[in-house]
Amino acid sequence: MSSSLSFDMDKLSLARERELTAISARHGRRKMGKTIVEGVRAIGTMLDSGVIPDYVLVSPSSLTTEGEEFLRGLANRDLTIFECEAKRFAKLSDTVNSQGFLAAIKTDLKQVDDRALAEARFILYLDGISDPGNVGTILRTAAAFAVDVVAASPTTVDFYNPKVIRASAGMVFRLQLLPVNDPKRFFDRLSFNDIELLGSAPEATTMLETTTLAGKVCLAIGSEATGLSPIARQACRQLFRIKTVDAVESLNAAAAAAIAIHQIATKLELI
Repeated sequence: MSSSLSFDMDKLSLARERELTAISARHGRRKMGKTIVEGVRAIGTMLDSGVIPDYVLVSPSSLTTEGEEFLRGLANRDLTIFECEAKRFAKLSDTVNSQGFLAAIKTDLKQVDDRALAEARFILYLDGISDPGNVGTILRTAAAFAVDVVAASPTTVDFYNPKVIRASAGMVFRLQLLPVNDPKRFFDRLSFNDIELLGSAPEATTMLETTTLAGKVCLAIGSEATGLSPIARQACRQLFRIKTVDAVESLNAAAAAAIAIHQIATKLELI
């Protein structure tokens, strides 16, 4: 440990090391109801959002001067902090150049009930997007442009995948999240609450710029490879495409989502 740090930390136990290894995988996260948050920015945003971790893991030899200052701030919050040597930490870390911080948290955060869904003006539905980087980037965009609820199909990577959290820069903790187990029931709930479902489809004839919006909106974004699922496409009241030059056949999901989210938020006067 750096000599500039004036407090002691308990060592990481083998039991907690096994827990961290387990929750790095999706089935482990589902079984244990926990996930990993890694890095100074994501952990800082998590704490600022009021989420208290079960514990924080620190690799002192990996810390920069900024990292040491961040660690002092963690200690002042009276959090449970464990120390871990660099080799053990590297096996648990999901990044090549780690900042030396991991946190274990419970994943039952800001789940959306029927009332919250009914009151939302702008909902985002992620349909079959499997790349964690894309989903994290989309969540960051959603937080920036006043999306009330982000829902995800069963085939979309889970919100609490560590790579999703990192790509979102911790914005996952600022959003209301809704994992959708039954897409048909979800679309029925949208219809019942008079929420218009719009879908992005490259073959659509209507441009997003000319799409008329009235009232509450749910934007459905599919993967670049397969687009919207048949059930989502059928449920959409309108399909639109984003205008591009002819040489570009499609945009990746994160890019398409960013353009559509911004334009819809502007049309709804949310920004």
